[in-house]
Amino acid sequence: MFRYFEHDFLKFVIWIAGFGIWNFFELSLHANQRITMTKRIPATGSQKMFVLIHLVVYAIACVIMWTTYDKGATHWAYPWPAWITAAWGLGFLGHLCIAFRSYEDKGLNVYKQHDQGIVTPQ
Repeated sequence: MFRYFEHDFLKFVIWIAGFGIWNFFELSLHANQRITMTKRIPATGSQKMFVLIHLVVYAIACVIMWTTYDKGATHWAYPWPAWITAAWGLGFLGHLCIAFRSYEDKGLNVYKQHDQGIVTPQ
């Protein structure tokens, strides 16, 4: 039973490696086309302000949650603020990434033109 699994796993690994090699060769076939990097979109003032507001609200909420948390002086208490702090922290991290690590989407204008019927697909 385990040998069958190992065999399938090896086939899967070889298939993934082959897929990666195929993509490499496919990219090298189109080497004569000019590849341009997308440009990073700088954060606007309002985006920076909303990130700062998000950080302040997050910090105040975390301080309130952890100070009101019953630490269980006489018995063990479940650390419920840890879940909220971690989830909200991930949300804040996503907000930072959206604000400061956004890149242009070159195909967006083409998509909008196709959607409006201005340009017909070839």
